[in-house]
Amino acid sequence: MPVRPESLWMCYSCVCNRRTEMAMFMPQKDTDIIPYGYVYKVTFPNGKIYVGRDTALNAEHDYYRYFGSPTGKAREAMHQEIGSLLDNDRRLTVTKEVLYAARNCTVGHIKSKEREWIISTGSRSRDVGYNS
Repeated sequence: MPVRPESLWMCYSCVCNRRTEMAMFMPQKDTDIIPYGYVYKVTFPNGKIYVGRDTALNAEHDYYRYFGSPTGKAREAMHQEIGSLLDNDRRLTVTKEVLYAARNCTVGHIKSKEREWIISTGSRSRDVGYNS
């Protein structure tokens, strides 16, 4: 079924509004204290992984909905390799595993743990994952 242009605009508009709303929930400084933060690993059908973090103030309640926001080369590589799966199968099954979680910690602490997991999993290697 073709997507009508006005549907695309509405979807884009909703995404923009959602991002604006979410900005209120996103701590900005490494020294900001958050009630809950975590580091996660997403595994894609091709076996590659992406390690990320969630430090939003609502992270504990939204952990099942957020699968990361890769940027730059990581996003391009994911689109090239995984986009074809969506084009062919129209179904994409991924798994998400929480690797580390903490309560009442700083954003910087979660960022540090994310870096540790990126290194320990080797997810910066193009053969292993999508972190850049």
